[in-house]
Amino acid sequence: MALILIAHADRKFSDIIQRVLHSYGFEGVTARTGEEALQFFHEQSPALVLLDLGLLGKPGLEVLTEIRSRAPHLPVVICGGEQSLAVEDRARQLGVSDVLRRGLRMDIIMQAVQTALSLASHPSHSVPPLAM
Repeated sequence: MALILIAHADRKFSDIIQRVLHSYGFEGVTARTGEEALQFFHEQSPALVLLDLGLLGKPGLEVLTEIRSRAPHLPVVICGGEQSLAVEDRARQLGVSDVLRRGLRMDIIMQAVQTALSLASHPSHSVPPLAM
């Protein structure tokens, strides 16, 4: 059972996605702040991170930067939030697997999770990042 870190400021969303992940056979652990997210990341070694860039405390981009410094190939899916295009572009430059907008159906989110995990387990099938 793959462990997925759900780093999201919205407790209701986190609880819902945790239950959905469980129904798909994944284990989910939740964090509401950037500090909690990094603590779980360091202690639990998740297979994937669902990251809200609008985390409480330490900003999501800082969390993403630290995750990338320690686990450059770990799948990270940006989930929710109303980030600016500049912030979204920076997240993409840091190698996120996908950027999902708020309000998507759970099956779309789960498809992104499964795709990111699949690409991580078969890196030869992944698409190289665009040159900037």
